[in-house]
Amino acid sequence: MFWSLVSPAYITTLASIVCIVVAVVLAPALGWGRAKTSMWAIFLGFVLFVPSCALIKACIDATRFGEFTYASTAAVDNEFVRDSLPPSATDITVLCAENQHRARFRVKEEALTNWLDEVNEEFRATQRNKLEANDDLTPEISSAAELARRFGDLGWEPPQDCLKLEGPRAANGAGFDVWYSPSRHEAYLWAAYW
Repeated sequence: MFWSLVSPAYITTLASIVCIVVAVVLAPALGWGRAKTSMWAIFLGFVLFVPSCALIKACIDATRFGEFTYASTAAVDNEFVRDSLPPSATDITVLCAENQHRARFRVKEEALTNWLDEVNEEFRATQRNKLEANDDLTPEISSAAELARRFGDLGWEPPQDCLKLEGPRAANGAGFDVWYSPSRHEAYLWAAYW
């Protein structure tokens, strides 16, 4: 749930330690006492920790969240996104947010269903009852309201012939769903993870 805060916290902690060490090492050259300088540096490190984390998080989030386009799955550099796409997907547009992403891509129906079968088998083999593989891969017809709720704010207009396929689901709800349009050979994916 807090994975997006880990990198900023590590970077801020490391930067604080470096600043404290540099301040203490340079203190005599500046005519300051080392003990007083170290106490002030540590105090400022604690006081500025949260604002520093927020600033670093804003800088990191600008590069890892947002809308991205890729020619193929192999070009995707985000492992959460890459793992939720079939290897044969092309013309990929992804909108990444903190604990979810939504994607639109082109793929053949057979390639998509074969990939979903493989993903479910892998979940069954590796997770030992922790995760629930979706055994029922029977597609269900999606409602226009559901598609609008998932993708309407992106300006994407999924066609009315979309079929919903569910991927494996973790006990905490993490997983993904795919809506596939056989007429366009286009898929829409919504994935959430904690």
